[in-house]
Amino acid sequence: MTYSIHVQVTGNYKVQLYDPNTKGYGDYPNIGMHVEVRDPEDKVVLSKLYTSEGKFTFTSHLPGEHVICLYSNSTAWFSGAQLRVHLDIQAGEHAQDYQQIATKDKLNELQLRIRQLLDQVEQITKEQNYQRYRW
Repeated sequence: MTYSIHVQVTGNYKVQLYDPNTKGYGDYPNIGMHVEVRDPEDKVVLSKLYTSEGKFTFTSHLPGEHVICLYSNSTAWFSGAQLRVHLDIQAGEHAQDYQQIATKDKLNELQLRIRQLLDQVEQITKEQNYQRYRW
């Protein structure tokens, strides 16, 4: 994924294990997922072990392509079992949980909307700077 500089990225994921008896995928909370993110210079931005369902967040400090790698540390993976990964990645102002921000900062509806608009303007500025950097 390609990001400009100082963009917050949030990934929500869920891993399911294939059960040949039911011929379907099920939830197994004991599956561990390792998430690793590398920046355009191949430096590790994030490297952490998570549970079978979770959320990871990082901020890009360099413009360009970032590599996000998810892999299981469970013995099921090493025995050749099939895993299904549901992954939703949000970047920029889309990565913000504005309801949580409103509650934490005690913002009314108008104040929250202004905050969202300011974040959008900031994101547009970052994208424009990134495009200038690329040229």
